[in-house]
Amino acid sequence: MKTTYPIKTICEILDLTDRRVRQLVTDGILPKKSERGRYELIPTVRAYIHWLRDRSLYGEAKARNGNIVSLDEARRRKLIAEAELAELELQKERGEVVSIAETEKSWSAVLSAVRAKMLALPTTMAAVASVETDQKIVKELLSKAVEQALTELSAIDVGPSREVSESSDQNSSENVAATAINS
Repeated sequence: MKTTYPIKTICEILDLTDRRVRQLVTDGILPKKSERGRYELIPTVRAYIHWLRDRSLYGEAKARNGNIVSLDEARRRKLIAEAELAELELQKERGEVVSIAETEKSWSAVLSAVRAKMLALPTTMAAVASVETDQKIVKELLSKAVEQALTELSAIDVGPSREVSESSDQNSSENVAATAINS
């Protein structure tokens, strides 16, 4: 037969109130009574010590909710995270993935080139419009200029660490205008 003690003794040993001991039992932290109003000393003290240790290691909220991760589980998670990180680094070296910063930089350059092309159209086409009086021809030349700009923009390489050349973009818009004026 196991030795049991009244709740008053458990309260004195753990330095807790009667109400707090009952609450810890209700929360599943301390083992339930083995007899009416009596608790086993060693399992009760051991459970309280484990709960205090877990609470200090993992924080009160996790200890209260029982969401405590064992040391083995923490090591397993760490190994998985390290393996995933190594795999990600390998994929990055192979060029299979790129960082968000590189992607933003590349697309920012592309959008700047698009903006430059679109803003250059009125300037380059103004000369055509001033020389040409037939609206149909002006619209056709404008359409060709837009198509050429879009074709050149579609050829831009958006890969990581590649710069977009804006000087070639401006030259091509000027070529469309020169071609339009000469024809």
